[in-house]
Amino acid sequence: MHLKPMYLLEVWNQSEDIFDFIYPILCTLPYCWCIFFEKKDGYLKYIYTRTKERTYIMKMYFTGAILAALSIVIISVAGLLFTLYVFPTDNFQEIIGIENVFQTMQMEEPITFGLMLSGIRIIPAVLFYTLGFVLTYYMDNFFVAVSFPFIYSIFENFITDMIGFADCSIASFFNINRISIEYIRPYSMAVGPLLLVLIIIMTSYISNKKRGLQNV
Repeated sequence: MHLKPMYLLEVWNQSEDIFDFIYPILCTLPYCWCIFFEKKDGYLKYIYTRTKERTYIMKMYFTGAILAALSIVIISVAGLLFTLYVFPTDNFQEIIGIENVFQTMQMEEPITFGLMLSGIRIIPAVLFYTLGFVLTYYMDNFFVAVSFPFIYSIFENFITDMIGFADCSIASFFNINRISIEYIRPYSMAVGPLLLVLIIIMTSYISNKKRGLQNV
């Protein structure tokens, strides 16, 4: 493992370890608590006097999804701009080896690649927010509901690393530079988001069915 970065944008990649780790919490906790406490306080029971409950919940969901996506993009772009325009541009390795996806673009067009990656991060941000929203709407334990997406991200990353499919983790989709290009298989980057979509659908179906049985 090299000690010095090979090019300026690699500094941005290496500095995002904490961001890569906690972003599921950033997508859920600030934007999912409202629906939980409105449900707990009984506010949703009386919302029908002004609008349909389903319409109100969908508006809350889309508002939170937009805010969650924007927060991740803003943090990502802010780090990118700081790296490119504030961080010192010297003290790099002289020998550059092609290791990562789009590495030529990262070296020659760092702002284009950085903005592209920041935009792609909207997908996992919205997916983790969706999982958090579904759980906080259906569950009665707030701590479990908002922490489960974070726990899932850790568990999924650990399992995929252990079985040799780290490129299939949603963590690799969020930061494609964590996996060298020779270890990436065709279409593997889509596995993490698709698996999370499946988890969301199953969670929503099971929770909705359970609520229906409780109301019988």
